[in-house]
Amino acid sequence: MKFTELPDHVIEAAAKTLSRELEGVSMWEDDKRTEKAKAVAESVRDSFIRLCEGN
Repeated sequence: MKFTELPDHVIEAAAKTLSRELEGVSMWEDDKRTEKAKAVAESVRDSFIRLCEGN
């Protein structure tokens, strides 16, 4: 299933999660960006899975 095919409430929740996770991205030090980007991706992925399981 494509992300855009998900119900609107799932897309909205995922977008909010991503927004919270990326808050302050410009403040990250260069040497920590890759580590934090991976953590953000994992967090968003986990949230996405939980949202999909809730349907």
